Amino acid sequence: MNLYKSHVSLLETMPDVFKEHEVKSVPKDIPEIEGVSHLAIMVALNRGIEKDDLNNFFSPQISSYMPNPSILSDLDESADVILNGIHNGEKFGLIGDYDVDGATSVSEVVVFLRDAGVADGLIEFYIPQRLSEGYGMNIDAVKKLYDNDARILMVLDSGTLSNEPIAYAKSLGMKVIVVDHHMPGEGWTKPDALIINPQLSEETEHLRNLCTAGLVFILLQKVRQLMNQIGYPNIPSLIKLSGLAALGTVSDLMQLRGLNRALVSQGIPHLDDVLGLSALTTKTMGKLGERKKITSRSLGFNIGPCINAGGRISDCMKGSELLTCQSESEAIDKAEELFKINSERQALQKRIEAEALEMANEITDQSASVIILRNEEWHPGVIGIVASRILTHMNRPIIIIGKGGKGSGRSCHDFDLGSAVIEARNAGLLKTGGGHALACGVGVKDEEYENFVRFMHEKSKNIVRKPEKVDFELSLADLSKSLVRSLETLAPFGAGNSVPVILLNDCFVTDIMFFGNDKKHLKLAIEYMGNRQFAIFWNAKNTLLGDYLSSNVLGKTLSLVTTISMNEKFASNPIDIIIKDVVERV
Repeated sequence: MNLYKSHVSLLETMPDVFKEHEVKSVPKDIPEIEGVSHLAIMVALNRGIEKDDLNNFFSPQISSYMPNPSILSDLDESADVILNGIHNGEKFGLIGDYDVDGATSVSEVVVFLRDAGVADGLIEFYIPQRLSEGYGMNIDAVKKLYDNDARILMVLDSGTLSNEPIAYAKSLGMKVIVVDHHMPGEGWTKPDALIINPQLSEETEHLRNLCTAGLVFILLQKVRQLMNQIGYPNIPSLIKLSGLAALGTVSDLMQLRGLNRALVSQGIPHLDDVLGLSALTTKTMGKLGERKKITSRSLGFNIGPCINAGGRISDCMKGSELLTCQSESEAIDKAEELFKINSERQALQKRIEAEALEMANEITDQSASVIILRNEEWHPGVIGIVASRILTHMNRPIIIIGKGGKGSGRSCHDFDLGSAVIEARNAGLLKTGGGHALACGVGVKDEEYENFVRFMHEKSKNIVRKPEKVDFELSLADLSKSLVRSLETLAPFGAGNSVPVILLNDCFVTDIMFFGNDKKHLKLAIEYMGNRQFAIFWNAKNTLLGDYLSSNVLGKTLSLVTTISMNEKFASNPIDIIIKDVVERV
């Protein structure tokens, strides 16, 4: 196995910012699959896909991965409550989270109930405002729904830790169902509710990678089974909801393996089955018939951020309101509004990201620990995105804390950030704290802030840096459109199944240019043996790698760590080459 490292001249000055790269070996006995290249099969095998599951991997079907819903605790009883509520004309009150997973989960239930014949007056949802009400359900939200005659309360994408509001709902006589995927932490006491959460049992460990939108999909499948058993006249289609489940899965950074992969693969063609989602997809991706090819990346980078924008800097209700629209004109108006809010979010994020990156670059301690940045002027609604951006530059877990001590973190190198934060919360170092392995949210106590920082540094001091996996190496001379298209069979791409990373050798640099409105992106003209391409390093400005590439590589032959994809818009240069790093053999 070959090892590659970042350029030595950079390693000497910033040894922990840049990455080691490990090129995977070629597996033996690559099987044949019709319509799939040996190269794509090799990549899948190297990513841990078993030979017996290759056909399902390349042609994922929801039915192949759908578990027996009854394996989830409280799910059967929850399905009974929902079906009886539909039959008896009880009103459903839904409380969702402010992110895309919360919005899509709420919308799945609303659309399902409507399609089952439940009148609009018997369905109401509420999304707590993240900045004024905090995370999760609260007593005021419960009271509002109860006063409006809701008697079945469904709490989606939160609720596992909401003992007090749930106790209040039960005291009012409400039936409470919680569907959630967040870890409860040590010392947890189960609320008096039906709780569907795969984190609560070892028997459902294989389902812990599902977000709430995926769990809701399974719950509604059970309701459909019960409807079939009794001959219910209006049995909703689940495939109609698969686009919502796909959006929630990608946006919540779930591993795209098994059921998640099938939901995304089969859900993308059904984005237009829900009016509000269709309107937003049209707004962000173009009109029907004129759209770019929609991929999982489209969900994560174009559509999802618009749903999230309302919860980040405006009204948390807007995402769910869009996804539950029943008229085309209303859906178009709400999609336009969220698109505008997202543009405002992007401008705000851009400013904070520049400030945070400058602060991160000033850190002199390069030990393998969590980076924690704090600024009371940073809007808490965008710091999660900023954390993701800074992580890619610094190659270390990071927590960014903004106004009011509210923070958000992202992790890497197998460091379980959510568990560490929960432990800090239980130790009294945080007001609030929770999350999962790759992401967290925190509410800091000013008087304990320094202790919290020391605690996180101690917890993370033994992080073992994981080499970035390179799927294969290739000479620029051998790069072709047919090769790139052959890799598209590995899609959908996302967490757990990233776009293939390629070590592109023999890249002779003939030109260097910055581009974009503020000249923050970098483009290299590269060629070898008659094959001339452009390679792009996004957001290169004021980064160490960007500075190196812009001043040291003209006229040199490089090996670039890249991802590649087709760009059908530009016939003259149809292959997108995205630079992740520059390396040399060791």
